Amino acid sequence: MRAKKVTAYVAVPSTGRKVALTVNQLGEFPRIETKPSGQVEVRLAFTSTKPGDRVAVVARDGGKLQTGKLSAALTVGENQQIAFAFTAPPNVGIHRLSVTTPAGELKTPAFWAGPPPVLTRSAGL
Repeated sequence: MRAKKVTAYVAVPSTGRKVALTVNQLGEFPRIETKPSGQVEVRLAFTSTKPGDRVAVVARDGGKLQTGKLSAALTVGENQQIAFAFTAPPNVGIHRLSVTTPAGELKTPAFWAGPPPVLTRSAGL
């Protein structure tokens, strides 16, 4: 079965950044930078999920949704979209969300809280 296209529109108020992201074949979106305890606004546009369907959203690595909880069941609107706010936890690192459609498809928006990670390479590699 082929994955359905979902577009994520993300706004990061702390940086003023607003981007549209396309999901890859694994259901993952490119990582977006935010600050520890920073809030991001997410809008997901579905192509196959119908208005009125319920979509499960879970903060997998901590943080909370605008409900103050780690998870919520959101109703897809007439425009085939859901919108929610996510607040990253205070710790530095990757913070992923799981968004599961009624058909069982998993989409994963991801946020990096903190300074950009530094990659090092061992000598001789």
